[in-house]
Amino acid sequence: MPIESTKQLYDFVFKRLEVYTERERRSITEIVLEYFLDVNRTQILIDAPIEPPSEEFKRDLKNVCKRINSLEPVQYILGETQFYGFNFFVNPSVLIPRPETEELVDQIQKNFKIEDAPKIIDIGTGSGCIAISLAQLLPNSEVSAIEISEEAVKVATDNIVENEVSVQLFCGDILIEDLPNQDYYDVIVSNPPYITEKEKEIMDPNVLNFEPHLALFIPNNEPLKFYMRIAELGLKGLKKDGKLYFEINENYAQETIEMLRTKGYQSINVIKDLQDKDRIVIASLA
Repeated sequence: MPIESTKQLYDFVFKRLEVYTERERRSITEIVLEYFLDVNRTQILIDAPIEPPSEEFKRDLKNVCKRINSLEPVQYILGETQFYGFNFFVNPSVLIPRPETEELVDQIQKNFKIEDAPKIIDIGTGSGCIAISLAQLLPNSEVSAIEISEEAVKVATDNIVENEVSVQLFCGDILIEDLPNQDYYDVIVSNPPYITEKEKEIMDPNVLNFEPHLALFIPNNEPLKFYMRIAELGLKGLKKDGKLYFEINENYAQETIEMLRTKGYQSINVIKDLQDKDRIVIASLA
């Protein structure tokens, strides 16, 4: 039977997916068809007519399904993903942006008016999703980002160009280096590695086997390693009323609060994500 509509092509892909839940398979199918047909999700679901796909086109789709069934993330297969409504290139040198990180961006955006011009730095930027999204949402802001991985910096650079924003990007190790530039920041934001090595055994293989361990894991005996260092940098690099924004491991929320308190931070708030897990910490010097 020839394929002549988006619904038929949807079924062609969906029936070939053998892993994940039904809901996840449906979402992945929509992502694949959005990419291959260059249409939005609505156009797929209304069952629009299409030109019958060539055999080469169908072979490409079958190959994508095969890779998905091996648990390779669809975002890496396609080389791109959406974050906060913006398009980002991704590959195995950067983490795939998560919805909870969108919540982190949302918390920062809500604290500024669109005409404000905050000075922001994103530490451990990876794909650049946080820094670039903030540069889009707060067009008068001055945004910098720092990343230790040279391969990740290449991806972030491509994403800055793709999204046509101004973000000053640095390659460096914040564990041994000071923040770039000497001016005080209004915002220091970071989603650093926060999964302990012992948590590997409960992680999904599509994350564990494909996403960069450099951006994921910290030693069991140093769960706050990056947060402590960034908090120290904030003491020198934040304006008096500036704020830290962290995405955190929900298992170490109280430890993070106590660490920040001992370093002199005030107005420390923990915000739960949509899964009701302690996920965001905001702290101020004022």
